Amino acid sequence: MGELPKIQGIHIQWTKFANEEFQKYWSPILELVIPRFPEIQGKVLQIGVTSGTPCYMHDTGPYGHHHKDVIYIRLGNKPYWAKDEVFTVAHELAHWVYDERFIDLMAYKRVGHLFYSAPTSDYLAIPKEMRSGEWIDTINTLALMALKENGGSKPSEWFEARLLEVLEGVK
Repeated sequence: MGELPKIQGIHIQWTKFANEEFQKYWSPILELVIPRFPEIQGKVLQIGVTSGTPCYMHDTGPYGHHHKDVIYIRLGNKPYWAKDEVFTVAHELAHWVYDERFIDLMAYKRVGHLFYSAPTSDYLAIPKEMRSGEWIDTINTLALMALKENGGSKPSEWFEARLLEVLEGVK
C-alpha cells in the first residue's frame, strides 16, 4: 500500500486498488476535510476504491478483521460519483462520531463553507429550490444554529423546519 504523510495526526493508507490517479484526485479533498475531525486523531484512515456505490465506510478491514484504530473508507472511482467530494468525505468520517441524520448537519458545520452548492442528502430534507449556490450561506447558518441551539432535541427537525420557513418567506 502506498502512503501519504500524516494529515492532522491521521495516517493515510491507500489500498492496492487506489492507483496514483485516484490518490492524486482524492488527496487534496482529504487535506481539506481531515483537519475538521479532531475526534479521529491518532487513527489510520485506509482509503480504498468502490465501483458499485459512490462511497461507504465500514469498521472491518479485508477478510472481516476489525481494528479499533483503523477507519475504512471506500470512495468512488467514477467522476460523476464524486460530485460532492468534500461533503462525501465529511459525511463518511462523521459516521465515526455521530448518528446518521446528525451527520449531515455536522458535515455542513465543518466544511459547508467549502461547498459551491448544497449537496444532496439522503437524510436531510433540503428543498430542491434551495440546492443552488445562492442558498449555501443560509443552509450553513441554519445548520450551525440547529446544532448550537437544539443540540439535544432533534436538531435535524429544527433545521428542516427553518429551511421551509425561509423558503416560504421568499415566495
